[in-house]
Amino acid sequence: MPTCNICTQLGIECSYPTRRGEKNNSGAEAQTATPTAQAPVGPVNSFSYSPRELDPVSVSGAAAAVSFIAPEVFRQAELTLPQPKPPIPTEVTTQIGDVSSIRDMATTFFKTVHVWMPIISKKRFFIHALNPLSQRGPDRSLLILCMKLCCTPPSNDNDDGRSPIYRAAKRFHFEVEAAGVLSIHVLQATLLIAIYEMGHGIYPAAFLTVGACARYGMALGIHSLNQDSVEDEERQRPWMDSEEVRRAWWAVMVLDRLLNITNPVRWLSIDDPTYDTLLPVDDKAWDQGTTSHAGAVPLSAGFDIEMGLFARIAQATHLVSQALHVTSSSLSAAGRSAALVDETAQLRRTILALVQTADKEAAVRQLEYCPQSSICFSALLLLQAHNTQTPAKDANDRTAKPAETLLPETEFVLKDLSRMAKRVCAEWDESCANQVSLFLMLVVYQAASAILRLSDGNPDDLTQEALDALKDLLRRLAPRWRVAGIYLSILASEEATAAMAAI
Repeated sequence: MPTCNICTQLGIECSYPTRRGEKNNSGAEAQTATPTAQAPVGPVNSFSYSPRELDPVSVSGAAAAVSFIAPEVFRQAELTLPQPKPPIPTEVTTQIGDVSSIRDMATTFFKTVHVWMPIISKKRFFIHALNPLSQRGPDRSLLILCMKLCCTPPSNDNDDGRSPIYRAAKRFHFEVEAAGVLSIHVLQATLLIAIYEMGHGIYPAAFLTVGACARYGMALGIHSLNQDSVEDEERQRPWMDSEEVRRAWWAVMVLDRLLNITNPVRWLSIDDPTYDTLLPVDDKAWDQGTTSHAGAVPLSAGFDIEMGLFARIAQATHLVSQALHVTSSSLSAAGRSAALVDETAQLRRTILALVQTADKEAAVRQLEYCPQSSICFSALLLLQAHNTQTPAKDANDRTAKPAETLLPETEFVLKDLSRMAKRVCAEWDESCANQVSLFLMLVVYQAASAILRLSDGNPDDLTQEALDALKDLLRRLAPRWRVAGIYLSILASEEATAAMAAI
């Protein structure tokens, strides 16, 4: 008395109303109580707050801080995270347009980018985004803007990819993130920004954005994809929400591994999945809302049953992770143990087996080139680049450049890719560029680079024909994705270096 610790710390008035039937204090008792209640009371401890120090904004911000600093206290106090709603800038609303513009953009998006990166529920998007009665918050507005961003090609040849819509998306993303908005839609939007940056060669922004996706996903608490945590999530949210969350985290993993294929020594942003990690459900069934979380299977069981496209991409990503771990070591071939050599050979056979399964999937879905096959081929070419023999010595007893031997799996990859490139270029249509994934452009560059290395700058006619087909495909994709043109310039430099070395 006259105040309690909790009221003092929260900065609220501590009152003791009389119960029904009791008489109010009067006389000497009232005279004694009144001045005592009004007397200033010192802080109970050094962390007490006065009423003037707290307002609704600061209390809301404190709850968000407590959730990260002391999560157990956050749960015990049954606090709730704030729901900030920063204003939507005029440039964003102008870029988004009306409902009709959103519908047209979404139709294009789900026919192109969504085919190889299905992380947004098609059914839920059209229900909420196109409903005139639904309120579109800043997170959904950001997602719509980033969907349009991924569907927008560069304006001209001199465009570095940093177009007005890209700058608007980056600015709005910063404002939403700075306001403390935590939403799966913000993570999806960030993933689309990363895809755009990777597709147009905007570095180091792409590398940093993928890392931001990993941290944001951890802030959302979706980084645990094992069976137990997923079952707990299912009790708290609808299965479609859980599936969308799971797909977003798999997408973070895919892009994180894709960034490191050309530089395996870089650390990954997130850990590898475990064998009990659930794979995404069938894509068509998820888009139509005709399946449930019971359709998700763990990674360990997914190789033996029929799976959807994104589940196969997740499996291929898992194999890429193993290839990255194998090749991140700086050991030469002479220093590698026999066990590691056998493990690498088994990994190559496993990857090739998944490619054969993916080819059947591509035939069923009538895809020109299956995205999961591209990822698998990237892993095989990564293993090829690190497959060297013991360094040879020249006549002066000096160590020469390590010789690279052609692996049988690599020979299969190069033949398949060159055959595909010739077919696509012969039947080229402008719509082909919109259907191509980032994975295909990367693996085409890897294949062309491998041909230059293996031929020592002096390819025969058949090898040169395959190299020309791969370069021609990149040249046709450059107007849609700037990174294809960057790959061409890198190949030109490698080709010149190889030719000089062959002289």
